[in-house]
Amino acid sequence: MALELRLTEALDLERAGELQAALPLFLELWRLTRAPALATHIEQLSATLEGTLPPVDVSTRSVSKAIEARLKNCGPLDVGPLITAIVRATSTRPGSYVFLVELARQHPHDPRVASAVHSMILKPPFAGTEGAFYGDLVLALERSGDPRLVADIVQWSEIQERHRRSVRKERENLDLLRDAAARVRKRNPWPEVPWVQERLTHRPPVRKPSSVDAEKLLAAIYADPADIGPRIVYADLLISRNDPRGEFISLQCQRADGAKPTAREQALLKNHGRAWLGALESSIRKQGLVYRRGFIAQARECNSSDDHLANPAWNTLEALELDSTSGAHAKRFFGAHAFPVLRRLIARSEDTAELKRRLPSVRELGFTFADLDTVQATLEARTFPNLEIVDMPELMDGVGEAFRKRRIKLVRLSDPSLNMGELRGLVDAVEIVLRKSMFEENSRIVMRFSGPQLQRET
Repeated sequence: MALELRLTEALDLERAGELQAALPLFLELWRLTRAPALATHIEQLSATLEGTLPPVDVSTRSVSKAIEARLKNCGPLDVGPLITAIVRATSTRPGSYVFLVELARQHPHDPRVASAVHSMILKPPFAGTEGAFYGDLVLALERSGDPRLVADIVQWSEIQERHRRSVRKERENLDLLRDAAARVRKRNPWPEVPWVQERLTHRPPVRKPSSVDAEKLLAAIYADPADIGPRIVYADLLISRNDPRGEFISLQCQRADGAKPTAREQALLKNHGRAWLGALESSIRKQGLVYRRGFIAQARECNSSDDHLANPAWNTLEALELDSTSGAHAKRFFGAHAFPVLRRLIARSEDTAELKRRLPSVRELGFTFADLDTVQATLEARTFPNLEIVDMPELMDGVGEAFRKRRIKLVRLSDPSLNMGELRGLVDAVEIVLRKSMFEENSRIVMRFSGPQLQRET
């Protein structure tokens, strides 16, 4: 009865979303019952939890040192991230398997560790060897007492004994395997506990927040991206669902502007950043993607389909490079969204000249390809009423007058072949800088021109 009450307590915690509190209870029940259904449930629960837990931090030290540090104070919640790090490490450093042996020593009755040891024996990272010849792995599996897996020790021993005469170097480990198999054979089987399987199979569903609430919050975020309130509420909602993006949004909303991201934030972005793009994943280039306050803030678009153009997730962008092949593409894109916080836009001048929607938030405009007529048309159309900065590959003859009329404050060029005549006519009214790349927002400035004498400031 006590075990059934403990299982009820664990399931109640899981239904309430308290997965971190439920995991140790399930592990205790596994140690007492060895019910295979519990082992499967623990591994599934751990997989769900892992995305919400800090990974093994390798940002400031080597992989081995990072694993060693995490092993020193390793609790049940650390086991999942450690197994992931150790398995990854053995792909390039086979000797890292010793960390798994140490983890098994600290957590001998954890089914997740037993499964990892069993998998490493079946598919060892040691070139040209048999995992069953690594005695410390075999002993770790034996100590686990996992009834799902230890019986394989007997099978491995029987297979290897057939080849005993041909074994030379690994005779000691072959003896160890034989002795372990003998001990496993003498063990009494664990009694069956069918009520565990029954409770886990027919348990009530985990309570989750309404998907309607999530949709309303997303709609509020896309409608007013400058308002941080709905983002924080949405983060709390995702955290209650054990969705790692909730933690990511929370971390970014808490970080001050200009502050460096934490290692945890960087790890979440690395592991999930592309997946969080959802349907837009194929429409956004990998290079130049930036998240801010949990949502895309800077992106280089890849000539999206019409369905993708209509996705409201674009509305959180603060900087966009448009990869269009026609003015019609640009018109459809900007016809679908208001882009209320878009501050920086990079596109072809012939595309920007076709735009009809006013974009008052845009302060910086970059031209990937530009000709005089469409640049002048863009500036005269008043599509960008608050424009202050223009990025161009080069300074064309005659464009200076358009800059003066619009009172452009800064012109940034990325082509070193400067039009000195046009510069002399502009530099008293407009600051000119030559920088390394148009596409990098904080690209290094190579030269700066100012003053009526056209001085160069490096």
